[in-house]
Amino acid sequence: MRYTCVRVAMALAIACAILRPVPAAAIYIRHDVALSNYLTLASDPLYAATGYLRSPAGDFCTGTLVSPTVVLSAAHCFVYQGGPNVGQVASPSVVMFGLGDTIEDFTNNASALVLNPGYNPASPSPEFDQALLTLSSPILGVSPAGIYAGDPFGIIATIVGYGAQGTGLSNGLPGAPARLAAQNVVDIASSVALRYDFDSPDTDTS
Repeated sequence: MRYTCVRVAMALAIACAILRPVPAAAIYIRHDVALSNYLTLASDPLYAATGYLRSPAGDFCTGTLVSPTVVLSAAHCFVYQGGPNVGQVASPSVVMFGLGDTIEDFTNNASALVLNPGYNPASPSPEFDQALLTLSSPILGVSPAGIYAGDPFGIIATIVGYGAQGTGLSNGLPGAPARLAAQNVVDIASSVALRYDFDSPDTDTS
């Protein structure tokens, strides 16, 4: 059984920070469900606070607006995974944040970055894989995500993300925009992370 870790969970819009310099899988959907269902979910105003982070190097991640000027994301999103700066934490001045279906129109630049003090880039752990990015100017007209106060075990979580896409059968979704949203049941809830897996539509495997 393969579980996906939701590291920036516990927010109202549960966003999975999933992209590094070489984009990893973002949202994988069921092959027997219409793509339009996932597009409609992604456009729900409830998840409008979820957007994308990008650096000039082309690296990008998912982040969630938790105040008009603060974005919650994963610490690993800001650590170079290759090249001459491998292992180093990026300067906030090279990071931009945007909202919407595409990853081309950036809304705000960043002015400050704080990683969880317990996060070690050389030995990353999901327990400390959080970061807060401060924007140079506020994003207005969008309600920031709130903290989920209930027990997350067994809830239906909405996962919003950008990047590579596919189904349980193949990679790639021709014609799909960069932003997709899907839902899944939280199978494991601990102090470290929430986890969910991709269940077979035929209910024969998990």
